[in-house]
Amino acid sequence: MASTGSDMAEALEILRRLEPTLAHMSERLARIEATLPHLATKADVASKPNRAELWAAITILLAGLSVVLGALPYLERHLP
Repeated sequence: MASTGSDMAEALEILRRLEPTLAHMSERLARIEATLPHLATKADVASKPNRAELWAAITILLAGLSVVLGALPYLERHLP
């Protein structure tokens, strides 16, 4: 039975040494959990347009604008 008492004392000593480490890990985990809601998920990133899609949209808008601007002189002459 004497070994059980020394085993218990040894286990308590190990826990006392681990306590600061566990507290530090707990603080780090809290910071990580606080950051997680602000991070984008893979689905969020996949749903956003990429650069090629954005350039295509800009090109289409500029082409449409040039058509409208090119048609203005014609419309001014032929509309009342």
